[in-house]
Amino acid sequence: MKLAYKEFYEDYKNNALKPLYLFFGPETFLMDSMLAYAKKALIDATTEPFNYQMENADQLSAEAMVEKMETLPFLSERRLVIFKNANFFAKKAAFSPVGEAALKACFENPPLSTVAIFICGSKPDNRLKWSERLEKNGRVVSFDRLDAAEFKKWIAQRLKKSGIESDDRTRQFLVDRLAYLEYRAEVSLQEIDKHLEVLISLCAKKRTVTKADIVLVIPQNLEANSFKIVDAAVAQDLPKALAMVEFLRSEGESEVLLLGTLYKA
Repeated sequence: MKLAYKEFYEDYKNNALKPLYLFFGPETFLMDSMLAYAKKALIDATTEPFNYQMENADQLSAEAMVEKMETLPFLSERRLVIFKNANFFAKKAAFSPVGEAALKACFENPPLSTVAIFICGSKPDNRLKWSERLEKNGRVVSFDRLDAAEFKKWIAQRLKKSGIESDDRTRQFLVDRLAYLEYRAEVSLQEIDKHLEVLISLCAKKRTVTKADIVLVIPQNLEANSFKIVDAAVAQDLPKALAMVEFLRSEGESEVLLLGTLYKA
Protein backbone atom coordinates (compact mmCIF):
# COMPACT_ATOMS: atom_id res chain seq x y z
CA MET A 1 0.00 0.00 0.00
CA LYS A 2 1.51 3.32 -1.04
CA LEU A 3 1.67 6.08 1.57
CA ALA A 4 1.96 9.84 1.36
CA TYR A 5 5.10 11.72 2.34
CA LYS A 6 3.48 12.62 5.67
CA GLU A 7 3.91 9.02 6.88
CA PHE A 8 7.64 9.25 6.24
CA TYR A 9 7.73 12.55 8.13
CA GLU A 10 5.98 10.87 11.07
CA ASP A 11 8.65 8.14 11.07
CA TYR A 12 11.29 10.88 11.14
CA LYS A 13 9.61 12.83 13.95
CA ASN A 14 9.16 9.69 16.04
CA ASN A 15 12.78 8.61 15.50
CA ALA A 16 11.43 5.42 13.97
CA LEU A 17 12.83 5.28 10.45
CA LYS A 18 12.37 1.92 8.73
CA PRO A 19 15.31 0.08 7.14
CA LEU A 20 13.78 0.29 3.66
CA TYR A 21 11.89 2.98 1.72
CA LEU A 22 10.80 3.37 -1.87
CA PHE A 23 10.17 6.95 -3.05
CA PHE A 24 8.41 7.82 -6.31
CA GLY A 25 6.19 10.54 -7.72
CA PRO A 26 6.34 13.94 -9.43
CA GLU A 27 6.91 16.21 -6.43
CA THR A 28 10.68 15.98 -6.22
CA PHE A 29 10.84 19.12 -4.04
CA LEU A 30 9.00 17.31 -1.25
CA MET A 31 11.10 14.21 -1.89
CA ASP A 32 14.32 16.19 -1.48
CA SER A 33 12.96 17.68 1.74
CA MET A 34 12.30 14.22 3.19
CA LEU A 35 15.77 13.03 2.12
CA ALA A 36 17.24 16.01 3.97
CA TYR A 37 15.27 15.04 7.09
CA ALA A 38 16.59 11.48 6.87
CA LYS A 39 20.16 12.73 6.60
CA LYS A 40 19.62 15.11 9.52
CA ALA A 41 18.30 12.28 11.69
CA LEU A 42 20.98 9.72 10.87
CA ILE A 43 24.21 11.36 9.83
CA ASP A 44 26.76 13.24 11.90
CA ALA A 45 29.01 15.58 9.92
CA THR A 46 32.17 14.05 11.38
CA THR A 47 31.39 10.55 10.11
CA GLU A 48 29.44 11.48 6.95
CA PRO A 49 32.09 10.16 4.52
CA PHE A 50 31.71 6.69 6.05
CA ASN A 51 27.99 6.56 6.81
CA TYR A 52 26.29 8.43 3.96
CA GLN A 53 26.19 7.30 0.34
CA MET A 54 24.19 8.38 -2.70
CA GLU A 55 24.41 5.86 -5.52
CA ASN A 56 23.00 5.45 -9.02
CA ALA A 57 21.16 2.13 -8.87
CA ASP A 58 21.03 1.84 -12.67
CA GLN A 59 24.81 1.50 -12.65
CA LEU A 60 25.00 -1.07 -9.86
CA SER A 61 24.52 -4.81 -9.83
CA ALA A 62 22.12 -6.31 -7.33
CA GLU A 63 25.14 -7.75 -5.48
CA ALA A 64 26.66 -4.25 -5.16
CA MET A 65 23.44 -2.82 -3.73
CA VAL A 66 23.30 -5.58 -1.14
CA GLU A 67 26.93 -4.99 -0.22
CA LYS A 68 26.28 -1.28 0.37
CA MET A 69 23.20 -2.03 2.50
CA GLU A 70 25.11 -4.57 4.59
CA THR A 71 28.15 -2.34 5.23
CA LEU A 72 28.33 -1.59 8.94
CA PRO A 73 28.23 2.01 10.19
CA PHE A 74 31.35 3.70 11.55
CA LEU A 75 31.01 5.21 15.04
CA SER A 76 27.28 5.50 14.54
CA GLU A 77 24.14 3.44 15.06
CA ARG A 78 22.98 3.58 11.43
CA ARG A 79 24.04 4.44 7.91
CA LEU A 80 22.01 6.11 5.16
CA VAL A 81 22.23 4.88 1.58
CA ILE A 82 20.18 6.57 -1.16
CA PHE A 83 19.79 4.69 -4.44
CA LYS A 84 18.73 7.07 -7.22
CA ASN A 85 17.29 5.76 -10.50
CA ALA A 86 16.14 2.53 -8.87
CA ASN A 87 14.04 1.78 -11.92
CA PHE A 88 14.09 -1.99 -11.40
CA PHE A 89 10.92 -1.36 -9.38
CA ALA A 90 9.17 -0.23 -12.58
CA LYS A 91 10.80 -2.31 -15.31
CA LYS A 92 12.54 -5.66 -15.39
CA ALA A 93 16.24 -5.39 -14.66
CA ALA A 94 19.02 -7.60 -16.00
CA PHE A 95 20.13 -8.86 -12.58
CA SER A 96 22.12 -12.07 -12.38
CA PRO A 97 20.21 -14.96 -10.75
CA VAL A 98 22.61 -14.90 -7.80
CA GLY A 99 22.30 -11.11 -7.41
CA GLU A 100 18.52 -11.12 -7.68
CA ALA A 101 18.29 -13.84 -5.01
CA ALA A 102 20.62 -11.87 -2.74
CA LEU A 103 18.59 -8.66 -3.12
CA LYS A 104 15.34 -10.52 -2.43
CA ALA A 105 16.88 -12.02 0.72
CA CYS A 106 18.09 -8.57 1.81
CA PHE A 107 14.57 -7.15 1.42
CA GLU A 108 13.18 -10.08 3.40
CA ASN A 109 15.68 -9.55 6.23
CA PRO A 110 17.21 -6.07 5.89
CA PRO A 111 20.14 -4.99 8.09
CA LEU A 112 18.81 -2.73 10.85
CA SER A 113 22.05 -0.75 10.85
CA THR A 114 21.22 0.86 7.48
CA VAL A 115 18.36 2.97 6.17
CA ALA A 116 18.18 2.37 2.42
CA ILE A 117 16.02 4.73 0.34
CA PHE A 118 15.33 3.75 -3.26
CA ILE A 119 14.10 6.45 -5.67
CA CYS A 120 12.19 5.23 -8.71
CA GLY A 121 11.57 7.60 -11.62
CA SER A 122 8.13 6.21 -12.38
CA LYS A 123 5.31 4.32 -10.69
CA PRO A 124 6.40 0.86 -9.51
CA ASP A 125 5.08 -2.11 -11.46
CA ASN A 126 3.44 -4.37 -8.88
CA ARG A 127 3.79 -7.36 -11.21
CA LEU A 128 7.55 -7.32 -10.63
CA LYS A 129 6.97 -7.81 -6.86
CA TRP A 130 9.92 -5.63 -5.81
CA SER A 131 7.79 -2.97 -4.11
CA GLU A 132 5.78 -5.72 -2.41
CA ARG A 133 8.97 -7.31 -1.05
CA LEU A 134 10.31 -3.97 0.19
CA GLU A 135 7.03 -3.11 1.88
CA LYS A 136 7.22 -6.11 4.19
CA ASN A 137 9.95 -4.36 6.19
CA GLY A 138 9.64 -0.80 4.91
CA ARG A 139 7.38 1.76 3.30
CA VAL A 140 6.41 2.68 -0.27
CA VAL A 141 5.98 6.46 -0.31
CA SER A 142 4.27 8.36 -3.12
CA PHE A 143 5.12 12.03 -3.64
CA ASP A 144 2.01 13.15 -5.50
CA ARG A 145 1.04 16.74 -6.18
CA LEU A 146 -0.56 18.36 -3.15
CA ASP A 147 -4.32 18.73 -3.04
CA ALA A 148 -5.97 22.09 -2.24
CA ALA A 149 -6.01 21.64 1.55
CA GLU A 150 -2.40 20.38 1.65
CA PHE A 151 -1.15 23.17 -0.60
CA LYS A 152 -2.84 25.91 1.42
CA LYS A 153 -1.42 24.45 4.62
CA TRP A 154 2.03 24.23 3.05
CA ILE A 155 1.88 27.90 2.02
CA ALA A 156 0.75 28.95 5.52
CA GLN A 157 3.52 26.95 7.19
CA ARG A 158 6.14 28.26 4.75
CA LEU A 159 5.23 31.88 5.57
CA LYS A 160 4.92 31.26 9.31
CA LYS A 161 8.26 29.46 9.48
CA SER A 162 9.86 32.54 7.92
CA GLY A 163 8.19 34.87 10.43
CA ILE A 164 5.77 36.40 7.92
CA GLU A 165 2.22 37.16 9.12
CA SER A 166 -0.69 36.73 6.71
CA ASP A 167 -4.48 36.60 6.83
CA ASP A 168 -6.74 34.06 5.13
CA ARG A 169 -7.73 36.35 2.24
CA THR A 170 -4.15 37.27 1.41
CA ARG A 171 -3.05 33.63 1.50
CA GLN A 172 -5.94 32.66 -0.79
CA PHE A 173 -4.89 35.41 -3.21
CA LEU A 174 -1.35 34.02 -3.10
CA VAL A 175 -2.62 30.48 -3.73
CA ASP A 176 -4.66 31.66 -6.73
CA ARG A 177 -1.77 33.70 -8.10
CA LEU A 178 0.63 30.76 -7.94
CA ALA A 179 -1.79 28.61 -10.01
CA TYR A 180 -0.43 25.34 -8.60
CA LEU A 181 -3.93 23.91 -8.16
CA GLU A 182 -5.06 24.53 -11.74
CA TYR A 183 -5.85 21.12 -13.16
CA ARG A 184 -3.73 21.59 -16.27
CA ALA A 185 -0.97 23.64 -14.68
CA GLU A 186 2.53 22.20 -14.54
CA VAL A 187 3.94 24.49 -11.86
CA SER A 188 6.13 22.57 -9.42
CA LEU A 189 6.67 23.24 -5.73
CA GLN A 190 10.30 23.93 -6.54
CA GLU A 191 9.29 26.83 -8.81
CA ILE A 192 6.83 28.07 -6.20
CA ASP A 193 9.43 27.96 -3.45
CA LYS A 194 11.67 30.25 -5.50
CA HIS A 195 8.82 32.78 -5.77
CA LEU A 196 8.19 32.49 -2.04
CA GLU A 197 11.88 33.08 -1.25
CA VAL A 198 11.71 36.41 -3.09
CA LEU A 199 8.38 37.32 -1.46
CA ILE A 200 9.68 36.48 2.02
CA SER A 201 12.82 38.50 1.41
CA LEU A 202 10.71 41.48 0.33
CA CYS A 203 8.51 41.27 3.43
CA ALA A 204 11.22 40.37 5.95
CA LYS A 205 11.47 43.79 7.60
CA LYS A 206 7.77 44.50 8.02
CA ARG A 207 6.98 40.85 8.90
CA THR A 208 3.70 40.83 6.99
CA VAL A 209 2.60 40.25 3.39
CA THR A 210 -0.03 42.11 1.37
CA LYS A 211 -1.70 41.59 -1.99
CA ALA A 212 0.44 44.40 -3.40
CA ASP A 213 3.59 42.52 -2.38
CA ILE A 214 2.32 39.37 -4.07
CA VAL A 215 1.48 41.20 -7.32
CA LEU A 216 4.92 42.81 -7.29
CA VAL A 217 6.79 39.50 -6.93
CA ILE A 218 4.64 36.81 -8.54
CA PRO A 219 3.61 37.22 -12.19
CA GLN A 220 0.28 36.08 -13.54
CA ASN A 221 0.41 32.48 -14.75
CA LEU A 222 -0.62 33.19 -18.32
CA GLU A 223 -0.92 29.54 -19.31
CA ALA A 224 -3.24 28.67 -16.41
CA ASN A 225 -5.41 31.72 -17.10
CA SER A 226 -5.56 30.82 -20.78
CA PHE A 227 -6.97 27.40 -19.88
CA LYS A 228 -9.65 29.14 -17.80
CA ILE A 229 -10.56 31.42 -20.71
CA VAL A 230 -10.80 28.47 -23.11
CA ASP A 231 -12.93 26.52 -20.61
CA ALA A 232 -15.27 29.50 -20.23
CA ALA A 233 -15.56 29.84 -24.00
CA VAL A 234 -16.26 26.11 -24.47
CA ALA A 235 -18.94 26.39 -21.78
CA GLN A 236 -20.40 29.30 -23.82
CA ASP A 237 -19.82 31.68 -20.91
CA LEU A 238 -18.66 34.51 -23.14
CA PRO A 239 -18.99 37.31 -20.52
CA LYS A 240 -16.66 35.40 -18.17
CA ALA A 241 -14.13 34.71 -20.93
CA LEU A 242 -14.11 38.35 -22.05
CA ALA A 243 -13.82 39.58 -18.47
CA MET A 244 -10.76 37.40 -17.93
CA VAL A 245 -9.15 38.65 -21.15
CA GLU A 246 -9.78 42.25 -20.10
CA PHE A 247 -8.35 41.54 -16.64
CA LEU A 248 -5.14 40.14 -18.14
CA ARG A 249 -4.85 43.16 -20.43
CA SER A 250 -5.27 45.46 -17.43
CA GLU A 251 -2.45 43.55 -15.73
CA GLY A 252 -0.18 44.52 -18.62
CA GLU A 253 -0.13 41.24 -20.53
CA SER A 254 0.85 41.54 -24.19
CA GLU A 255 -2.11 40.92 -26.52
CA VAL A 256 0.16 39.10 -28.98
CA LEU A 257 1.53 36.85 -26.22
CA LEU A 258 -1.97 36.25 -24.89
CA LEU A 259 -3.26 35.20 -28.32
CA GLY A 260 -0.31 32.87 -28.80
CA THR A 261 -0.90 31.21 -25.42
CA LEU A 262 -4.63 30.85 -26.11
CA TYR A 263 -3.82 29.20 -29.44
CA LYS A 264 -1.59 26.62 -27.70
CA ALA A 265 -4.26 25.98 -25.04
